[in-house]
Amino acid sequence: VRKLSASSSRKDLDPAEFVQRRQLKLAAIDNGLSFPFKHPDSWRTYPYYWFWLPQANIPFSDELANRLLPILKNPDFVNTILDDLYKLFKKDDGFRMFLFKKQASVIRGQIYNLITALENRLSPHDLVMLP
Repeated sequence: VRKLSASSSRKDLDPAEFVQRRQLKLAAIDNGLSFPFKHPDSWRTYPYYWFWLPQANIPFSDELANRLLPILKNPDFVNTILDDLYKLFKKDDGFRMFLFKKQASVIRGQIYNLITALENRLSPHDLVMLP
């Protein structure tokens, strides 16, 4: 990979070479259902739309697993996230503690599944299939 010097510019690069070097980073989301009012009681009846993309079948890399696992396995990290979410959500007049506790359990379960997927180098496709 050729680095640009102070005197060079992107104009000096062959367009094909520049395009080949570009990287696109994607982050999958839960189609706006990350914080549902009521978590489904059974298997999802709605799909993840990114689920069928070829990239969803690529296993998580060693680099990503090695970076995230120490963080996700740290109970202080998880508790800090939940504390921060509590502080944010309790500002809402409609906040209900019993709903927050249920959602916190869902978040802990999602973190547990993510840890499992990273430890076993599963793919995002495999991750969403975990119970």
